[in-house]
Amino acid sequence: MTEIEPHLIVMIRQEMFTPPEECDLRAIEGASEAIKAPLKVLDDHLKGRDYILSNKFTIADLNVAGVLLSALLVGYDTSLFPALTKWFEKCVSRDAHQRNRSRN
Repeated sequence: MTEIEPHLIVMIRQEMFTPPEECDLRAIEGASEAIKAPLKVLDDHLKGRDYILSNKFTIADLNVAGVLLSALLVGYDTSLFPALTKWFEKCVSRDAHQRNRSRN
């Protein structure tokens, strides 16, 4: 989380809260590149696993998936990380997440 979130914040700040004429594309590109290394570590860890720590959804999954939800805001493509993508889709398709989304 701590290696992913700062880069996502840069992307969100630039893409969503900075006027287009002031948007720093280099900052976005740099953050997008920098996020690849920690996502690769997570992707490698998730290969052959259902969840981060065990075969059950835990607070670790909730925390990391919560941070990665920010990636959806900026349309970050996780297709380079198939195990991570599969895990994330499993996390956000959980009934509890779906109920929470329907309330907001």
